[in-house]
Amino acid sequence: MKILQKIIPILILSTFFACTPTERKGLTEKNRAYVTQAVNDSCVNEFKFVTHDLILELNTISLDKIELLAKEQLDSVYGSIGVSNYFDPRLKKDLIKNYFSLENKIKDSLIVIGSNNLWNIKNPMAFFDSNSIHPRKLDWKKTILCRSFEAITVNHTFGKWFIEQKIVPCIKSNWKETGQFKKIKKTKDELITYANYQYQLEIEINIHLYITNSETSKKEHYVTGLTELTKGYSISDFSSWYRIDGIELPPGTNNEHKKIKTIRVIR
Repeated sequence: MKILQKIIPILILSTFFACTPTERKGLTEKNRAYVTQAVNDSCVNEFKFVTHDLILELNTISLDKIELLAKEQLDSVYGSIGVSNYFDPRLKKDLIKNYFSLENKIKDSLIVIGSNNLWNIKNPMAFFDSNSIHPRKLDWKKTILCRSFEAITVNHTFGKWFIEQKIVPCIKSNWKETGQFKKIKKTKDELITYANYQYQLEIEINIHLYITNSETSKKEHYVTGLTELTKGYSISDFSSWYRIDGIELPPGTNNEHKKIKTIRVIR
């Protein structure tokens, strides 16, 4: 009985400390970026069309780099490893689901993009119709399938702190056509060869971090950005779409005489 009486207070104290919010060890009060107005974190100056088949082949940006920067941002601002350990796996899962979803298709060679620019081949129609292809080696962690390109948000409350991290991708408006390449899509029953347009696109990925104190209603905002010129591949002819919509084309997109429009299906 005496032993039990000694253990109970220890258990109560352990439970109390386990439930007590961990104090922030990141930025001090005077270094925190407080905001008084709502922050506009939407994609601005974006590319007009984001199609479901648009693949972006990145250079320096990758799944691992986005994940690491999000973790570093959270650790430096808030300072608790437990918080980033909660956010990190959820962010990575959503990044793979929404952006980096081509792992299996790339590993199984179900998506193959040629390295020969059809515009530079003397007889591109004959080359396109042949079975030959010199494939580009794609890294799934550096290859984004754009789809709707919606923002990713993860949030949670830790004691008095409500924390939200939001990843906002954006394709900027300064794009141009740079070629056409053979793309092969394999399924169980057929092999389809497309002529995909290659575009130079500027992608910007911003990682927004919001921390709100529920006791004072004070809100902080931090942003970490990644930007680079990348290659985009799509069956869509964005130049024609822009003309139909009456939008002025950027320089380097008037390549009508070079375009190859054909599809070859083998069953």
